[in-house]
Amino acid sequence: SLLFSPFPPPSQPFYPCLGFYMVCERVYASQGRFADIVPCYLKDPARQHLVFKFIHRCLKQQFVPATQAQRIKEMTVDHIRDLVKISAKV
Repeated sequence: SLLFSPFPPPSQPFYPCLGFYMVCERVYASQGRFADIVPCYLKDPARQHLVFKFIHRCLKQQFVPATQAQRIKEMTVDHIRDLVKISAKV
Protein backbone atom coordinates (compact mmCIF):
# COMPACT_ATOMS: atom_id res chain seq x y z
CA SER A 1 0.00 0.00 0.00
CA LEU A 2 1.18 3.55 -0.69
CA LEU A 3 0.60 4.53 2.92
CA PHE A 4 3.28 2.12 4.11
CA SER A 5 5.64 2.64 1.20
CA PRO A 6 9.13 3.85 2.20
CA PHE A 7 9.08 6.14 -0.84
CA PRO A 8 6.84 9.21 -1.19
CA PRO A 9 4.68 9.60 -4.26
CA PRO A 10 6.57 11.61 -6.89
CA SER A 11 4.02 14.41 -6.91
CA GLN A 12 4.53 15.16 -3.20
CA PRO A 13 8.08 15.50 -1.88
CA PHE A 14 8.38 13.94 1.54
CA TYR A 15 11.13 15.96 3.18
CA PRO A 16 9.88 19.59 3.15
CA CYS A 17 6.56 18.65 4.68
CA LEU A 18 8.09 17.08 7.73
CA GLY A 19 10.84 19.57 8.52
CA PHE A 20 13.47 17.31 7.00
CA TYR A 21 16.17 19.97 7.04
CA MET A 22 15.44 20.85 10.67
CA VAL A 23 15.89 17.20 11.59
CA CYS A 24 19.18 17.08 9.66
CA GLU A 25 20.27 20.25 11.42
CA ARG A 26 19.66 18.72 14.83
CA VAL A 27 21.50 15.52 13.91
CA TYR A 28 24.49 17.45 12.55
CA ALA A 29 24.58 19.71 15.61
CA SER A 30 24.51 16.72 17.95
CA GLN A 31 27.49 15.30 16.04
CA GLY A 32 29.38 18.61 16.08
CA ARG A 33 29.10 18.87 12.28
CA PHE A 34 28.16 22.56 12.25
CA ALA A 35 29.44 23.21 8.72
CA ASP A 36 26.99 20.64 7.37
CA ILE A 37 24.12 22.72 8.74
CA VAL A 38 24.74 25.57 6.27
CA PRO A 39 23.30 23.63 3.30
CA CYS A 40 20.28 22.72 5.41
CA TYR A 41 19.41 26.38 5.74
CA LEU A 42 20.12 27.03 2.06
CA LYS A 43 17.83 24.21 0.92
CA ASP A 44 14.96 25.08 3.26
CA PRO A 45 12.95 27.90 1.64
CA ALA A 46 11.13 28.67 4.88
CA ARG A 47 14.36 29.13 6.82
CA GLN A 48 16.89 30.39 4.26
CA HIS A 49 16.97 33.86 5.76
CA LEU A 50 18.23 32.39 9.04
CA VAL A 51 21.49 31.20 7.48
CA PHE A 52 23.14 34.57 8.14
CA LYS A 53 22.43 34.44 11.88
CA PHE A 54 23.60 30.84 12.01
CA ILE A 55 26.91 31.62 10.28
CA HIS A 56 27.47 34.67 12.47
CA ARG A 57 26.66 32.77 15.66
CA CYS A 58 28.96 29.86 14.75
CA LEU A 59 31.91 32.07 13.88
CA LYS A 60 31.48 34.22 16.96
CA GLN A 61 30.85 31.50 19.55
CA GLN A 62 33.52 29.49 21.32
CA PHE A 63 31.62 26.19 21.14
CA VAL A 64 32.40 25.68 17.43
CA PRO A 65 35.80 24.01 16.99
CA ALA A 66 38.31 25.84 14.80
CA THR A 67 38.15 23.14 12.12
CA GLN A 68 34.37 23.54 11.86
CA ALA A 69 34.63 27.33 11.83
CA GLN A 70 37.07 27.05 8.93
CA ARG A 71 34.69 24.73 7.07
CA ILE A 72 31.83 27.18 7.66
CA LYS A 73 33.95 29.95 6.13
CA GLU A 74 34.67 27.72 3.14
CA MET A 75 30.96 26.86 2.79
CA THR A 76 30.16 30.57 2.86
CA VAL A 77 32.55 31.20 -0.02
CA ASP A 78 31.33 28.12 -1.92
CA HIS A 79 27.70 29.25 -1.63
CA ILE A 80 28.22 32.99 -2.06
CA ARG A 81 25.79 33.18 -5.00
CA ASP A 82 23.04 31.52 -2.98
CA LEU A 83 23.71 33.82 -0.06
CA VAL A 84 23.54 36.91 -2.27
CA LYS A 85 20.19 35.75 -3.69
CA ILE A 86 18.81 35.18 -0.19
CA SER A 87 20.13 38.55 0.96
CA ALA A 88 18.37 40.24 -1.94
CA LYS A 89 15.05 38.66 -0.88
CA VAL A 90 15.32 39.69 2.76
